[in-house]
Amino acid sequence: MQYPNTVRIPFLNDFTRKCQITASDHSENKGGGRHHYHVQCEDERGAYETQIDFQHGALTTVGFNGLFSVALLAILIDHLKSFQEGEFSTREAAIAITDLEKALWALCARADERQSRGVLGAHAK
Repeated sequence: MQYPNTVRIPFLNDFTRKCQITASDHSENKGGGRHHYHVQCEDERGAYETQIDFQHGALTTVGFNGLFSVALLAILIDHLKSFQEGEFSTREAAIAITDLEKALWALCARADERQSRGVLGAHAK
């Protein structure tokens, strides 16, 4: 699969400058979002790459075929919290965790509202 769209990492440093993120085109279905991302990082010691695929299509018609945004947020929160439990705890990481938790809350509130209207998992407003 080709990933023609570059995703910019803001505030580059010596490490993130060595990573490139590309994304698929916007989906042609109702939501229009991007669902596939490719990450490549390389330095003199070697290379790493991975792909992230998000749910594409309504669960009611296509079933599970990718990661939910809330799952990725939960992973990021857990990852950062694990460092907060050790010697690398920082104020900035605590702020990032709080903001990620706010984002997770907002998406879960959106899902709850959609479920209450009977449109959760469907391509419907």
